[in-house]
Amino acid sequence: MEKSGSAGRFHVDVVCEPGGGGGSSSSGAELRHRGGPGPGPDDPPGYPEHRGPLAEEARSVAGGGPPRGGGAFSPRQLRGRRRRGTPSPSPAAAAAAGTPSASPPPPPAAAGRGAERGHGAQRGGRLVAGRGARARLPLQHVLPENLRAQHSGRGAQHRVLRERGEPRGGADGEADLGRAAQRDGQGPPRGGPGPGATGQWRESWRCPGGGRGDQGGPQGAAGDRQVWLDQGGAGALYAQHLGGDAVHPPLVDRGARRNRTGGEGDNGSHGGGLTIALVMLSVVVTTTTGLSLSAICTNGRVRGGGAYYLISRSLGPEFGGSIGLIFAFANAVAVAMYVVGFSETVRDLLVVNDAVMVDDSNDIRIIGTITVLLLLGITAAGMEWEAKAQVVLLIILLIAIANFFIGTVIPVSRQKQAQGFFNYKASIFAENFGPDFRDGEGFFSVFAIFFPAATGILAGANISGDLADPQAAIPKGTMLAILITTITYIGVAVCAASCVLRDASGNLNDTYVAGISTNCTNAECGLGFDFSSCSVDRTCKFGLMNNFQVMSMVSGFGPLIIAGIFSATLSSALASLVSAPKVFQALCKDNIYPGFEMFATGYGKNNEPIRGYILTFFIALAFILIAELNTIAPIISNFFLASYALINFSCFHASFAKSPGWRPAFRYYNMWVSLFGAVLCCAVMFVINWWAALITYAIVLGLYIYVVYKKPDVNWGSSTQALSYLNALQDNLRLYGVEEHVKNFRPQCLVMTGAPPHRPALIDLVHCFTKNVGLLICGHVVLGPQRQALKELFAAQVKHQRWLLKEHKKAFYSPVCSHDLREGVQVLLQAAGLGRMKPNILVLGFKKDWRRADGAAVESYIHAIHDAFDLQFGVVVARVREGFDISSALQLQEELLAQEMERAAQEMAEVAVGMDMTPDLSVYQNITDGDEKPAGRGRPHAERRKQSWLLRRPLLKPASPRVVPSLNAADQKLLDGSSQFQRRQGKGTVDVWWLFDDGGLTLLIPYILTTKKKWGDCKIRVFIGGKINRIDHERRMMATLLSKFRIDFSDIQVLGDINSKPSAESVKLFDEMVEPFRLHEGQKDDAASAERLRAQFPWKISDAELETMRIKTLRQIRLNELLQEHSRSANLIVISLPVARKGSVSSLLYMAWLEALTKNLPPTMLIRGNHQSVLTYYS
Repeated sequence: MEKSGSAGRFHVDVVCEPGGGGGSSSSGAELRHRGGPGPGPDDPPGYPEHRGPLAEEARSVAGGGPPRGGGAFSPRQLRGRRRRGTPSPSPAAAAAAGTPSASPPPPPAAAGRGAERGHGAQRGGRLVAGRGARARLPLQHVLPENLRAQHSGRGAQHRVLRERGEPRGGADGEADLGRAAQRDGQGPPRGGPGPGATGQWRESWRCPGGGRGDQGGPQGAAGDRQVWLDQGGAGALYAQHLGGDAVHPPLVDRGARRNRTGGEGDNGSHGGGLTIALVMLSVVVTTTTGLSLSAICTNGRVRGGGAYYLISRSLGPEFGGSIGLIFAFANAVAVAMYVVGFSETVRDLLVVNDAVMVDDSNDIRIIGTITVLLLLGITAAGMEWEAKAQVVLLIILLIAIANFFIGTVIPVSRQKQAQGFFNYKASIFAENFGPDFRDGEGFFSVFAIFFPAATGILAGANISGDLADPQAAIPKGTMLAILITTITYIGVAVCAASCVLRDASGNLNDTYVAGISTNCTNAECGLGFDFSSCSVDRTCKFGLMNNFQVMSMVSGFGPLIIAGIFSATLSSALASLVSAPKVFQALCKDNIYPGFEMFATGYGKNNEPIRGYILTFFIALAFILIAELNTIAPIISNFFLASYALINFSCFHASFAKSPGWRPAFRYYNMWVSLFGAVLCCAVMFVINWWAALITYAIVLGLYIYVVYKKPDVNWGSSTQALSYLNALQDNLRLYGVEEHVKNFRPQCLVMTGAPPHRPALIDLVHCFTKNVGLLICGHVVLGPQRQALKELFAAQVKHQRWLLKEHKKAFYSPVCSHDLREGVQVLLQAAGLGRMKPNILVLGFKKDWRRADGAAVESYIHAIHDAFDLQFGVVVARVREGFDISSALQLQEELLAQEMERAAQEMAEVAVGMDMTPDLSVYQNITDGDEKPAGRGRPHAERRKQSWLLRRPLLKPASPRVVPSLNAADQKLLDGSSQFQRRQGKGTVDVWWLFDDGGLTLLIPYILTTKKKWGDCKIRVFIGGKINRIDHERRMMATLLSKFRIDFSDIQVLGDINSKPSAESVKLFDEMVEPFRLHEGQKDDAASAERLRAQFPWKISDAELETMRIKTLRQIRLNELLQEHSRSANLIVISLPVARKGSVSSLLYMAWLEALTKNLPPTMLIRGNHQSVLTYYS
């Protein structure tokens, strides 16, 4: 038929052939010559008459050609005719022969990119006959614009092919052309012709017995096809129609980078060089991890738990618990990944054999579910069966790998050569050595797909509990496995790169003809093939870039490769299915995360985690139902890499901590190599999948924070503990060499608490201003003979330190043995602390029982204060109205609890007797354990439940707070007051009575208190003494001073009457208070008797002393009156501690001063610094 176009008349031959296979079948479509006016003997009924320049060209090339009745030209005939130099008919000759005019001369070589590749008119064009053609006709000036349409009969392909030498117009029209042709099957492209187009032409054809429909849009009867092409646009376009039920791919630009296989990634895109680099990068990650793993495994006995056990015992429960959970989960998901890989291979076999069950995705789900059930049965049968199965799978895998290498040296058939396999060729390796990335792929994107193949190095460590000698087996097995797999991976990569081309069509007719195949420049040209047509189109079906079954093709026996794939996936799935439950079981045994205790239970002689197997099965099944391998792989790759990173970091951390307990028998490790491996693993996580890496880090961090907050009661001697000690030691040594400065002053308190649980309120009060600021040491003087005191000391030391940790007190417990309090305090004042971490303030609770106590005990208490001043300590004496010591109330409560337990046991025994049972110890034990078994014989079930409830009820009472009200009112009030500093103080005031300049400690401690959360709502009020006529001046001076000290305050009050006399009633009460403690030595007849009396009772008050210290006594009484007047409602009173000169004031008189000063007041702190400045103006 003839068409007119802007560039001339076009003649297009439509050749219709019968066939149900399709144009891309092995038989293909043979380019035929029909020269007569009617159909030949081989033509089907209705075959149209063929006329045109093709007949004349074929006839001239073949030297007359076959008879007009029909026949085909062979490639040999065509090549022979061309060699004989038979010229092609000119357009004039063609016209003379009665044929339509030929196309105009081809454009010059400079016109467009097509010209760079060589125009057909200048370099010898050729007809691109498609994948099914059995011959390539060397044509020159045959068809207008070198166009030919070819149609193969029912169920075959329709193609409109264009010579690649065409000049390009615009690309916009091409893209829309393809989409429009696929969507509509007719009409012009939406984008219009590209720039430089000379017009458009449309060709329609119909063949008898055409396809059953055209999904691209039928035109007329079945089998019709209309396609719009851009005549002057970019060349290398083809339209393809798959007849019958097939689909219509869009028109594709041969220059476009399109992956026709639909695979994720390109086999061979890296080239041999980068593939080796990719494998070596993976080897670096696994080798460094293997070295670190070997060092950790050989540093002591390894139990079950795999990576979790190694990391938790090295870095502690925080890292171990977090990585153990995600590692167990990763292994469970890995089961799904390997099973899905196995299922995809089986699905592909079903597709090839036309045995699809449902569809692609559902077939994977069905096969995967059945497979994981079978694997679960093997693992549930025990480790013996699992080990036997692994041996069988290993043998199959080794045979498959050997089969591949053997196949590379077996001479190949012509068909395999057409598929790109030529045995070992240096030219192929040279061409494949460099990369050829397509579709946006890069080094790391392909690395992300490859790396899961290297994540099995912990398979041996994960079953460490089942190994006879894990310390020897894990290092040898792991390193040997890395070596063997590295050699295998590199060997397969090098062999494939040396034997197989990147692109191949699989068409035996794509042969290279010297002098004619001018566009062929690749390695296949020297091997007798030319695959340039499909390689430019990206339509090749074979080669490293396109055929995912290259190993099967290269191998000596293809089905063995399939068996090897089955073996690799199933063995990996089986190993993961065993690893995940065992790691999770070890994690649950340590009880780091609550709620998982049920999975710690094992069954059988090997303690098999049956419940863990079931949980892993359901997790794997859930991911198998996704049925998408590439959705699963990146997540678990990051989980495995996180585990590797922590294993490397564990080895580095243990080495860096320099713990004497780190003595691995494996010597071939280096802590800096381990650190490099940890950093590399973290980097690879982001390279593989940055968002999955962020999710992994977030999960690990969240679990780490949870374990840190929970503080599990475990002690595994981790390197974290060792490094904490090392850091503390180094920091303390560094701090010891630094001179003290007033700006760096911190309150470091030695608090005489006795047993810490006996004075919780005192610890709470001091902890408020030392937490995260200074040091707090709880001093305890254990009185008594040394032998007895040491037993009590050692028994109580761990208990009291744990109590401080349980109460979240940042404090140290420091007990000493001594015969009296003063001696013990002296020891603590001189020896407590280390270097700069030594206390500088002694804190005492007010001795509330001083009136009832032995005078020697009071003397020891007061001398301890004097000793503190002598040793340059500041002193704080704290007093609350109820007192700090709750030991008596605690002892009474324990007695009440013991009585309640005894009563409960009696009730239980009575019930047991009523139930005709012997009230022996076994009954008590059963009830205590919560056993609800039937307790009586012949009783109804409801009655037995009632008796069980009655038996358990008394045991709940001892732990119930309802026992506490049995205490008397005073003890109950004492217990309530012990927690008063644990609550927020609300809006109130801290009244500071700064009466003496002691260096600023009386101001600093209240300021620190108000910066804390519990005291943050309280305001500081400052009270000072002054003269009545200078009150305003004194207030301004104090305000200026506090501003320079940067102390926030709400009010300053100057007390002008501070030196006035107290009321007579107050003085009378004081005299009555001290009367029992006076010596009354003046009533003695002689001075000697009075002196002996003072020597015998030095703590008592003499008449001369009382008279001499009368002014100071009246001052304390007056201060109490002022405190009652101004600070009765304060939350806390801080006042300067009065100091008595040692030897001039007796202990009982000093205690009387403190009593008179602080009685009937809110919580009070008497503070006196050591006259060393703790505040400064300067920055």
